[in-house]
Order: sequence, then structure tokens, then C-alpha cells
Amino acid sequence: MKNKIKNISIINIIYLIFLTIFIILSVILGKEIININILPNKYLIILIILFLLLIMPSILIIRKNGKVKNIFSVLFITLFIILSVLELFVLPKINKVNEFISNNTKNSYTTNVYKVIVNKDSSYKNLSDISGKEIVYYNDLKDKNKLKEKIKNNIENPKLKETENVNDSLNEVKSNKDLILIVNSGYYDSVSAIDLTFNKKTRVIASINVKEKNTLVKETSDVVTDKPFLLFVNGIDTRSGKLPARSLSDVNILMAVNPNTHKILLVHIPRDSYVQLHGTTGLKDKLTHSGTTGGGITSTIATIEDLMGLKINYYTRSNFNSVKTLVDQIGGIDIYNDQTFNITAWTDRACSYTPGWNRNVDGRCSLAFSRERKSYEDGDRHRGRNQEQVIERVIEKFQKNPSLLNKYEEILNSMNGTFETNLSSKDITTLVKNQLNDNKKWNISEYNVTGTGDYTYSYSYPNRKLYVSQVDYDSVKTAKSKIEEILNEK
Repeated sequence: MKNKIKNISIINIIYLIFLTIFIILSVILGKEIININILPNKYLIILIILFLLLIMPSILIIRKNGKVKNIFSVLFITLFIILSVLELFVLPKINKVNEFISNNTKNSYTTNVYKVIVNKDSSYKNLSDISGKEIVYYNDLKDKNKLKEKIKNNIENPKLKETENVNDSLNEVKSNKDLILIVNSGYYDSVSAIDLTFNKKTRVIASINVKEKNTLVKETSDVVTDKPFLLFVNGIDTRSGKLPARSLSDVNILMAVNPNTHKILLVHIPRDSYVQLHGTTGLKDKLTHSGTTGGGITSTIATIEDLMGLKINYYTRSNFNSVKTLVDQIGGIDIYNDQTFNITAWTDRACSYTPGWNRNVDGRCSLAFSRERKSYEDGDRHRGRNQEQVIERVIEKFQKNPSLLNKYEEILNSMNGTFETNLSSKDITTLVKNQLNDNKKWNISEYNVTGTGDYTYSYSYPNRKLYVSQVDYDSVKTAKSKIEEILNEK
């Protein structure tokens, strides 16, 4: 009899231990689920009901005696162990989502990357080689002392000389073996794209990073919860790391989103559009060069707002390589093409496309498809349509394959640090929550701002004619009208 009581007591203790562990983990998990704010309320209520249905009979078992109690105690102990292990498995994954959203939405600072450039045939190989040498630099930071301090921290006894004409200095370094030049990566990327001989005649021996406070003010988070909004999708083409503060603004797409009608309009503005850069006077410039100036993404947004006469609520900015990574993680996308051609310029091996549907195109070839323009008669306008299609196909892939959410951890890992946005974490989780709640299909349409090809001088290159697209302002007016139609629809 004593042994029986002893056995029952031991079972009680074990039962209470695993019940307590399960309750504690459930409370922690529930708190994390509520904090992340992605799970719709109807699913949250179901989880709470299931928890109560499990806990209530568990408490009643404690008050029972005999063999029946022992049998049920063992069953519930087993169940508590299984559920606790499951909760321990889910918790770090939820934390991973929280961490990813937090890391990519807290853009308090941006990183300005400055390139240390020398002539290809110079004897300078690294920063120690240029100690005590005269260094020419172009400083376009608002706090001009920051760059000088960084240079002095990285180079011993530099003799600094500031240049007022960055283009002349970039041109001179191609022939001057003694010149040491430090310029923002935006200007480096720009001259590399325009002057095909530049990279052949120069070398970058180091980079100096300068952090600067992000001046973009975030909108209130109630915009995405119950109101339509305008999002600027900016793709940068950079040779300077993942996301330098300034680089060529090569993809410029306005995304008008109406969460109430589930409609999205993608409006592409060609990179070569000849526009007045915000804050400048005199010559106009290519839109892509707006990303290389002192304001970076801020200048691009302001320039597009001036052009369109619209207020942009949010932006997302990413490196081209993030497209390749994302498409690979979701198993490729289907692309519709209208002609046969091969692309070798943007990939390590040729990507072939045939008329009609090209199935399961991988990230490498999806990226090449979204960058190619020379294969098309209408050049950059066709590329804009291709870029819009890639965005649309990625959205469709997620809508048609909810199981892709099971790969979210791999997707988040691959995308971490490749983009930035001024959407808050609450904005992002609310959008996901709303989509999970109704799972409605989005109706996506497209429109392109057009223009006429021309060669002329620009604000960035006043002494050299460049290819530009003279903007068709009737198409701008139509684009604005279509955007307002989406945003104002009830």
C-alpha cells in the first residue's frame, strides 16, 4: 500500500513538472506571437481555446486517484513533452522573424562608402603605402568633418587636399600615377558605368565607411493598416558592397497599393529619364544619378515627387543581388517573354529565353532578365516592364504556394542586410497579418512612363554628352491619374 502511494506521488511530481514547463513555454510563446502581430485574431483565439481545453482536464486529473489517473497522467506527460519540444522549436523561429524585421527597418543610420582610388600602374597597394602622401578627396557629407576624421583614423599623417570638381579628378586619376583620390562610391559607380575604360586604368585599394544619420522621416503606421499608400521600389546597381548610402538608382518603380480593394499598380520610371534633380538648378540630369548625390535615396524620392506631383509614403531599397537570392529561395519563377535572345552581360554564363512562358527561371537568369535592355527595340522601357513582371511573378509565386512559408527562415537569412525600408515593423507585420487573414488574390496592373532617346549634357556631366530619355509628360500625367485612381478607390 505504501509503495502504491509512493508511486502515485512520484507520478504526481513528474506530472506537475511537465505541466508547469508546458504552461510557462505556452505563455512565452503566446507573448511572442502577440508581439510579432502576424497571426490573425481568429487563429489566435483557436490557439487559446485549444490551450484551455488541454489545461482544464489536466488540472482535473490531479484530483483523481487510482489506476485510471495513472494511465491518463502518463498520456498527458507524453503530450506535454511533445508540445513543449514543439514550442522550443517554434520560439527561436519567431525570434528570427522579429530579429529580421527589426534589423531591416531600423534605419537610423546610413553608410557612406568612400573609395580610395589610384592609377592602375601606381605603386600603391594598400593604405600603409599612402601614409604621409598628398590625398585628394571630394567631401559631400553634411558634416564635412566626419570624412576627414575617418581618413585620418585610417591613414597615417595624410596631407589632405579637397577638390571642387569630382569629375575632373576622376578623369585625372586614369593617367596620373601619383594621384590618390577618395570619392563617394556613388560617383565611382557612376563613372564606371559611363566610362568603360575607367576600371581598366584605375584600382581601388581600400574603402572607408562613414555613418550618417538617416534623415528620412517615417510616416505614421496607420497608413498600411486601413489606407492605400504609395511605395517607392528602388533598385541600386553598385560595385560597393550591399547597400551603400549612394549609388546609381537603376530601378525606379512606384507601387500604388490599396489594401481595401486588393489592387496594386506598378509604374516604372526609366533610369535615363532627363529630369530636374531635386535641389539643383540649371541642367537636368538622368534620374539614376539622383542616387549618387549627397542625398542618396532622399534625393531620388524628392526628385520623383517633383516629377509626379505626388507624395511618396514609403520606400524600399535593395541591391540587385537580392532579386537573385529571393528567386532562388522560392524555387524560381515563370517568366513570359516576347522574343528569343541570350543574355551574357549580367551573368557568369548565358541565359536563354524563348517566346512565351519560360518556366522555373532561376535567380541568376531572373536578375539578368530584369537588367537587360539592349536586346529590345524600346530599350529601357522594355526593361522596366520586365522588372515589373519579376516583382509580379514573385508575388504570384507566394500566393499560389503558401507552403513556401515553411522556408521562411532560409529566405530571411538570404535576404538579411540586402535591403532597407522606412516601413516600420508594425507596418510589415500588419500587411502580412491582413494577407493571412483573408488570403485574397491581388489584382496587379502596370504602366510605364515613356520618353524619347537623346544625347545631351547633364548636371552631373556638364562637359560630356550622355544618352538620356526626354520625358513624355503626357505619360507622366497618365501615370499620376492611374495612381490616384488606385489610391482613391473605395
